[in-house]
Amino acid sequence: MALVIAMGVLLVISASLTAVIYFSSANARSSNYSKGDRSAVALAEAGLNNALAAVMDNDNDANLDDPAWLTAPRTTTYPGGSVRWSGELLGETSRTLYWRLTSTGTVANPTGPGSAAIRRTLTMRVPLKAPPEVREALEIWNWIYNHQTGNACDMTIDQSVALQSPLFVRGSLCLRSTATIANGPLVVGGNLTLSQPQNAVGSIAAPVTNKVRIAGWCQYKNFAAVNLCAPEPKVPLSSNHTNVFAQNFSNDPSDYNITLPPVYWSQTVPPYQIGWYEKASPGPYFPCRTVSGTPPVFDTKTAGGLPDGFTPNSVPGTFNLTPPSASYTCITRRGQLSWDNITRTLTVRGTIFIDGSATIQNNTGPIRYVQQPDIACTTTPDPNADDVCSSGAVLYLGGTLLIKNSVVCGKVNAAGTGCDYTGWNPNVNLFVVAAYSNGGQCTTGVSVCVVSSTFQGALYGKAAIDASTTSQTQGPLVSETEVRVGQTNGVDFPDITITPVGMPGFGPEFYTPEDPIFG
Repeated sequence: MALVIAMGVLLVISASLTAVIYFSSANARSSNYSKGDRSAVALAEAGLNNALAAVMDNDNDANLDDPAWLTAPRTTTYPGGSVRWSGELLGETSRTLYWRLTSTGTVANPTGPGSAAIRRTLTMRVPLKAPPEVREALEIWNWIYNHQTGNACDMTIDQSVALQSPLFVRGSLCLRSTATIANGPLVVGGNLTLSQPQNAVGSIAAPVTNKVRIAGWCQYKNFAAVNLCAPEPKVPLSSNHTNVFAQNFSNDPSDYNITLPPVYWSQTVPPYQIGWYEKASPGPYFPCRTVSGTPPVFDTKTAGGLPDGFTPNSVPGTFNLTPPSASYTCITRRGQLSWDNITRTLTVRGTIFIDGSATIQNNTGPIRYVQQPDIACTTTPDPNADDVCSSGAVLYLGGTLLIKNSVVCGKVNAAGTGCDYTGWNPNVNLFVVAAYSNGGQCTTGVSVCVVSSTFQGALYGKAAIDASTTSQTQGPLVSETEVRVGQTNGVDFPDITITPVGMPGFGPEFYTPEDPIFG
């Protein structure tokens, strides 16, 4: 009987011990699993931090609207496990984008070698603030602007030019042949020389009503110079004439505070920050994604390595933007440069950079340039509106620009024979070309040459702009040295109140991330 009792007691004790061991093991497994679970969550959080850091990194700002940028999952290994993270670009339109970041942390299952790994997934949304499509225009983009100083004639207007556009000459201005200033406003920071009897500012019958500002002396024909310059008939000595007829005249140009804008060519060019060479699309760093025909070579740097910096005019030869017998297409996420030789349409969007020279040579009829904004356009663009139309496109050239025997219009007239000089609105449709080098296809010292052509748009030259050979331009001409206006440059252009962000004077701007939202 004692044996039976002993066996019963031993059985109870064994069962109790087994239960204690089982529950202790289960609790240990549960504790280890819970620890693994927390580790997987911590790894997932680390992966989200990695993805968020990539989105917030200023070096990646040009990639934020690229849907392929974070699509490929990336794996990071940490002590105790690993995390796999990626992103997906979502949004109803290109102006309402956000990144959905996904991160999955993985740790080994501590409950046994045959158990599935512990995985935990976290998500986060990062809204993106769209960059402006346009900026309020700098005052300089309402002028023909000649920057050089220190010469007897820093700018010369000759032939039969009757200039209608606003003219700002920082130095001295000379009129020759039968050239006249017909409209204004006119600002001359130095002296004014009128060499021939036909040279004049305004006329007796039609004095210039816009402001005329001449800081120095003025001299007409062989009369003595009048210092300070004065309009007719206010010259103190009746024997001295100036042939300047202006209703709003002054010798103080300070009411026009106009300076050259900074041009962000590259990070290696002052003011030493990221420039359009690095950020333009299409451009050296952002090649075409949709391609047909033969688009331009944007740069000659080898693929796979970062260039040492901007080497002006690195692409040999000259690319014809408008070949008469071929079409081409180059489209990126943020820009486009395409030519349709059938419809004679040059499609430009965004900021484009070709580190070489370009030409427009096509004399088979007017060339029309258009923009293709990927958002709904408002009837009257507002620079503060989120849905504003793109007002234009900018092409930077590391080389020079030659426009020869061509008619390039923002708006073609109803007859289809040339540009519509009264109907063109540069606040809606504006093509801007800025050229860095000089010489080559242009003469030495000239960045932009317009030969026997018409151009409706904006031109910027680091060296001179020469549109003096039987050419006509409508729009601002800005040179860091000299502007030579065309023989028939007798048309004004509307006030430009908004410009594309890529316009010289504005640095690269992109989507910016806003506060993240978990879940």
